[in-house]
Amino acid sequence: MLVGRGRTGTPFRTRALVAASVNGRVRVEMRQLDPHGGRYSPCFVPAGAAIAVANVIPIDDDRRRRLVVRRLVDLLFQPSGHMTRHERALVDETVANLFPRLPDQERERLSRRVAELADPPRRIAALMARERIETARLFLDRSELFGEDELGDIIAATSSAHHLAIAERSSLPPRVIDALIATGASDVVAALLQNHQLEPSRRNFFQLVDASRRDPVCQALLLSRPDLPADVAHLMFWWVAPEWRAYVLQRYAMDRRRMAEVLSDVPEVPAFDAADIATALRTLGTLRIGGLRDHPSALDLLPRWLADPGAAVIKAGMMEALSVQPETLARIAGDDGGEPLIVLAKAMGMTASEFAALEPLMWESLSLEDAERRASLRTLFETLSTDWADLVLRLWDRQANGLAPPFMTEPAIDDH
Repeated sequence: MLVGRGRTGTPFRTRALVAASVNGRVRVEMRQLDPHGGRYSPCFVPAGAAIAVANVIPIDDDRRRRLVVRRLVDLLFQPSGHMTRHERALVDETVANLFPRLPDQERERLSRRVAELADPPRRIAALMARERIETARLFLDRSELFGEDELGDIIAATSSAHHLAIAERSSLPPRVIDALIATGASDVVAALLQNHQLEPSRRNFFQLVDASRRDPVCQALLLSRPDLPADVAHLMFWWVAPEWRAYVLQRYAMDRRRMAEVLSDVPEVPAFDAADIATALRTLGTLRIGGLRDHPSALDLLPRWLADPGAAVIKAGMMEALSVQPETLARIAGDDGGEPLIVLAKAMGMTASEFAALEPLMWESLSLEDAERRASLRTLFETLSTDWADLVLRLWDRQANGLAPPFMTEPAIDDH
């Protein structure tokens, strides 16, 4: 209801209704409600004034509400320069306030119309992105729309279908990836992992690892990503299937150049040429395990440890010989897959003949009767290098203390 003065200067009340837009000016039909007056002819007012009218008139039925919203949306399609930024913001606010009260069919019709805009107003677009997924995708599939906070609000207000659409966008901020992972939906996590356009943060990768613990499909997708940091992949080693364990050990390794960079920071290792890295690695291996030559009983301890991993004296001898934490040994002893024992044996410098002599006790300790699994473990022992097994053992030892060496934070290499 508006208060004004008539042609004679006498006060009157009017009821205004936005009826049409022409060149950025809105036709407003005004009915004089003063009992002494008549009906005024329609007139044209600037867009800003029309929006103000729409905000104060009593829109008390669906027909009027639909008509007001339609005409305001029409304003958004005016040529550039016909609306000020302030007027556009007023349209955004007014339509956003009225939109939720429109019938479903009208909301869908308006959403499809607004989706045609190259730059739809953000509040309106955010509301329309919460409609039925067929309509919402018109907005969610456009990666240039919506910021971090807007996407977070949409995720909180919508269901799995919308979350999947967001996960398929060509780019997402790390906090939005966090929010999608937090939904706990395996199909959403899988969609994130299959989207190789995304650049997850290191925190995102750790959350994805945790989300994939009980989902073999997500584990396979995660390990297949070329940007997965090596230390994150080795964290997954402890719960993935046997075939993936071998994949982790063989793919997420380190090339000679990177090893040289790592060794250059170890003060105990003398200066060396990159071409002579094998010698340097052997030096590191001697330092790492306390030197098998200095502990000739290390290989003798292993069978006794397999037979009784809880024996304090034997465990202490293993810890001294390998320079590892008790948590690391306990984790290896408690694993029934066999791969950690292969890494341990290889890191100790065990030869093929020594491993063959140890096999019966190893299969017995693992209760492993499957001939195919035994063969795959033998193959792993044969293909795993002593140097790399030693570095993996180092990683496990640091992970037991909540640490990861800096040289393990890079993605996998392709030329290993």
